Amino acid sequence: PFKQAKLQTPIRIVLLLLMLNAPFANGVPPAQATQMPVSEAASLLFIDADTGELIRFDPEAGTREVLSSLPDVVAFRPSPAGDRVAYGAKSNQWRIWDLNTSQEIDLGELDAAPVWSPDGSLIHRHSTDDQSAVVDAAGNVRQLPFQARGDVKWSSDGRYLAYANDYDLILWIAPLDGTPTRIAHNIFKFEWSPSAALLAYSSWGSLPVATPHGNGGFLFDLTTGQQLPASPSGTI
Repeated sequence: PFKQAKLQTPIRIVLLLLMLNAPFANGVPPAQATQMPVSEAASLLFIDADTGELIRFDPEAGTREVLSSLPDVVAFRPSPAGDRVAYGAKSNQWRIWDLNTSQEIDLGELDAAPVWSPDGSLIHRHSTDDQSAVVDAAGNVRQLPFQARGDVKWSSDGRYLAYANDYDLILWIAPLDGTPTRIAHNIFKFEWSPSAALLAYSSWGSLPVATPHGNGGFLFDLTTGQQLPASPSGTI
């Protein structure tokens, strides 16, 4: 059953990364904690190091609220808009908590943290039974015709996934409803351009993109399907 809680809307979140293992005195975060703004601050999310619970802290009211129904939470990933949060437990089970409706969506047992699309409408998951899927805000699951695991990154327009499998270090690009294209192997790092037209990457044996020291890595142009060397000066 869904776990209910009284939440105010709209919710604006600031992540609180705990620097101490001690519990909060009177429910108040320690001064030594580091805050990372996601949007204008109205509440804080953090994992209680003692109980393993995902907590929402209201600094105005001074109250804290347990959001997680799974025990031993170890990680969480807020959506881009800050209205939902995916969280995972030691058991590798992941769920999404909706901060507006106080309802949960079960993502199942995953082998890595899920990844939100840029607009937050979808989240990519890869299960321990080697199945990739995207899940929408209503919990509808859309199985993908490929297995995107390892380092997974959405294009800015939400149309493509780039991923490098952690077991073979091969870089792939795939539309959500299409066939993956193999780009390169022995991948070290990769990043999408803001326009989603280019994918920059470097591999073991080449230097990272835009360094003054050598060949500077490569660019893959999605429009032409061509692979181009990036300039050492970083001008392209």
